[in-house]
Amino acid sequence: MRTLRLRRLLSLVLLGTCALGLTLPATAQKKRDKDLPANHIANDPYTEGDPEAVERAGYFATGGFEFAASDTATIDARYPKETIVWLETEHFQLGCALPAQTIKKKEKKAVARELDGLRERIPTIPKNVRKLDSWLVAHLYADRLERVYARVQGLLGVDDSMFPDRALEMFDSSKKFMGMGPYLGQRGKFEVLLLPKALPEHFCREEFGKLITDASLRWNVMDRDTLIAIVSGEALDSSSPRALYGHLAYNLSINLLDGYKHYNYDIPVWLKTGLGHLIEREVTWEHNTFDMNEDGERQLLPGGEWTKQALKLARKNDLPLMAELVAAQDFGDLDVAGHVAAWAYTRFLTETNPEGYAAYLDHLTGLLNEDGIPDGEGMFGHARDAAKQHLGMNYLLLDEAFLAWLQAADPLIDPVKRDD
Repeated sequence: MRTLRLRRLLSLVLLGTCALGLTLPATAQKKRDKDLPANHIANDPYTEGDPEAVERAGYFATGGFEFAASDTATIDARYPKETIVWLETEHFQLGCALPAQTIKKKEKKAVARELDGLRERIPTIPKNVRKLDSWLVAHLYADRLERVYARVQGLLGVDDSMFPDRALEMFDSSKKFMGMGPYLGQRGKFEVLLLPKALPEHFCREEFGKLITDASLRWNVMDRDTLIAIVSGEALDSSSPRALYGHLAYNLSINLLDGYKHYNYDIPVWLKTGLGHLIEREVTWEHNTFDMNEDGERQLLPGGEWTKQALKLARKNDLPLMAELVAAQDFGDLDVAGHVAAWAYTRFLTETNPEGYAAYLDHLTGLLNEDGIPDGEGMFGHARDAAKQHLGMNYLLLDEAFLAWLQAADPLIDPVKRDD
């Protein structure tokens, strides 16, 4: 199994017909202080920059921190026309340049629930919000990041106390290996940059070298030991706010899994893809993200009820099963059927054997060689052994159980298809 420490992945999305739209920033915002930058926290109508309100909101900083390959001040200077709100939460550093969003009827219930939770920390958020101004969008996304983090931690069966409470140069070989730092094993907090437009070419060159892309991007910032997701609304085939949230959730969950116990080597790509689809489809079932290699061709993914799609493929013997999924070396090795299979198998394991799923990932992300160094060599064999040990079956029996579960699920719709 190749060891990859620096990746260039383009993350693309095929969307459904829902179009919720983005609007210009709401005029109801308080008048900005002319002596301060537009993104200064003092201009936030909800905390007004009050230190106690900012702390209560859960923010450790509102700018002035390292980000990507530079820092927030450098990025602000490069893009003076952009209004990037910088917020640091418990596990993330976020830059949000998204404009205001109109809440459409179809998403009203979901957003109302999110705002109810957010209001516990930011009580100045009014009731019956009909439009999210740009500051409220930033607060909402900061909250969403932490909720995705908690969801992934739950699936992994871990909490913050299980990781080193500070960044380590070396790990204690007398203890179970859990990475090199407090953020799922990474030394640095995970980073997210949300942009309304495509990523500028010179940003890629200045921050990451020669890479040039206008798509969303995941990147391993090795110098600061962090993983960053840069998500562009313009990279989507729809302006739906829900699609953008799901697209972010897909990319973010893959970064979190990569960072689990520190990003030292790659685990089977189907596990990343399956988790990404699982989390995305808990946000929206109409919009589907997929990865490809930098020089890959676009693949079309169906929307809607993937359980039925998986069953249809299985009946034609066209659904990849465990041995084939594990053999996939890169995102480009998964076609449409591979994406559906990765999602279906992940759903099967997390619903029928959540402890086994967590133990399986714990095993594969904690491999050490004879010198006690993290090493993913021979991943195919490790994956086979881990399945027997933690899932209790070889691949043949696991496939039989999976297909029986899939058959029983028909004709049920996906559990994520809700009225919100």
